[in-house]
Amino acid sequence: MASVPHNYMLGAFTNGAVAGEHAAEVALETNLPDFDSEFVKAERKRVLAPTRREDGIPQG
Repeated sequence: MASVPHNYMLGAFTNGAVAGEHAAEVALETNLPDFDSEFVKAERKRVLAPTRREDGIPQG
């Protein structure tokens, strides 16, 4: 951050604060749909399956 001029940082901080406040207001007015936790578990298992195989994606 030391290489970023202060006037750019000030604008970024201000815009971030305004965006965060607006996001919080919208979140309070938003009703989230119900979700199926079993479906989420199954998807997590499916997506991560290659990382759990001996011959799957290399870990490093």
